[in-house]
Amino acid sequence: MTFMTVIAPIGHAPGVRMLSGIIYPKDCEGMFLSGLCAIASLTGAPATHVVSSGDVPDVFANAMLNPANINIVARKAALPPALRTNPIVMALTPATIITALSNCFFSNGKQTIIFEGASIEIDESAPAFITRMGFKPVQGTL
Repeated sequence: MTFMTVIAPIGHAPGVRMLSGIIYPKDCEGMFLSGLCAIASLTGAPATHVVSSGDVPDVFANAMLNPANINIVARKAALPPALRTNPIVMALTPATIITALSNCFFSNGKQTIIFEGASIEIDESAPAFITRMGFKPVQGTL
């Protein structure tokens, strides 16, 4: 298992949510439903991004971090017929997956900092990562 925090732009949320369900069908029901706002100074501003954080199988983490390796055609074939014709699933081509995931922010629970020329990893919680990236949580779920 890998601890991972992923922040996705709101426009890519449906695709990333569906992709998560395809790669990691077990326990992905509540992923990417918590909103974040990139305009931290505005209270009550709408969500600009969604976030999901927690332990995920290594295969899921590897797929999210290496979207070019996802064979979406094979994954679509394993879906129930109703999902195969879903517009969001139909839009999940390798190119759209790479575009969606390239607009995401990822953290594996560590922050790499450079100190006196050396790379150092420090533990980083999901709230610390969200704050460091300049986001503010939005009330409720999407």
